[in-house]
Parts: sequence; structure tokens; C-alpha cells
Amino acid sequence: MAKSIRSKFKRKMRAIKRKRIEPRELKRLEATVARLPAETIAEAVMETEERQKEAIESATVARLPAETIAEAVMETEERQKEAIESMETDTKGSINLKTMKKADGTFPSWLSQRKVKQVKKKQKMILKAKKKKAKRNR
Repeated sequence: MAKSIRSKFKRKMRAIKRKRIEPRELKRLEATVARLPAETIAEAVMETEERQKEAIESATVARLPAETIAEAVMETEERQKEAIESMETDTKGSINLKTMKKADGTFPSWLSQRKVKQVKKKQKMILKAKKKKAKRNR
């Protein structure tokens, strides 16, 4: 792709923006880590150490016979499957899929503002139709 002035400028502005946002992002990350229990942090540290060891081992894989490589691949696949199966969620879906609202009446944070507006508009139209129908039936 060509290096136009526009793309260079945009890249430059993104770099400046990253520098500006970095302290806030770091603060948010530290706050998140502070809220985590000590056990979770210890598990994460152990997991990263294991990954580093696996990376070192995989760097020396070229010297190992094909059978041991196949065994190692099978073991890692089994570990990944176990990790996926053991994954648990804290809460069940507390969002009403019809209204897209939580139990307390607020919209979830992951829902875009455009979608929120669409849902509100749809609910408003339904409410108007119900009122109009009730008025006719009087």
C-alpha cells in the first residue's frame, strides 16, 4: 500500500493519542489488578511462566523426534480442551432479550448507543400502539 501523506499523518496522530491515553489505561489496569484476589494473580503468574517454559521447549522442538512432538501437541490440545470445558460464568444471562435491559432496567455496557436508540424507539412505538388500541376499545 502506498505511503500517502494522509496515512502518515493518521499514523502519527494515533501514536500521539496512544501516548496520551497510556497513563489512563495503566491506571485502569492497576485498579483492575488491585480488585482481583491474590489467588487469581498468582495463577496468572504461574500460567505465564508455564507459557514461557513451553515457548522455550518449542524452540528446541527441531531436535526432538517426531513421536515426542506429536505427544506434546496432543497434550497441549487436551489441556486447551480442559480449560475450555472448565470455564464457568459467574452469573446467568440476566438480560431480557426482548427489551435488551438488565434486571435493574439499565442497558448493558457492551450494547452500542445506536442499538440502545433503536430498542428505545421500538419500545416507544409498541407502547403507542398499545395506548391507541386501548383507546379504541373504550
